Amino acid sequence: MRAEIAGGAYPPGTQLPSYRRLRDEHHVALNTAQTAIRILAVEGLVEIRPARGAYVRERADGGAPTLRAELTDLQAALRRSRLGLGAAENAVADILTRLPPEESGG
Repeated sequence: MRAEIAGGAYPPGTQLPSYRRLRDEHHVALNTAQTAIRILAVEGLVEIRPARGAYVRERADGGAPTLRAELTDLQAALRRSRLGLGAAENAVADILTRLPPEESGG
């Protein structure tokens, strides 16, 4: 996808195919397609618009993202990671409360 964007197959403003379509076209798992798009977003190549899809970003200098764009994307990725880790921690805590106590084998 990165090469296709760089090569102009997906010009700025173009909506990328859905995760399911990418899965089918590239014969990968759905989560692999999602991760690939997220990586492109972190790299500043695409913008993910919730419930609308991923779109190729305009480039300020004709190719490389600006430092501000890279830092903004990285900040957003860190925020998503923090939220994901918090949700995972809560899920683990919930599961632990449902487990029977361990017997001590002393």
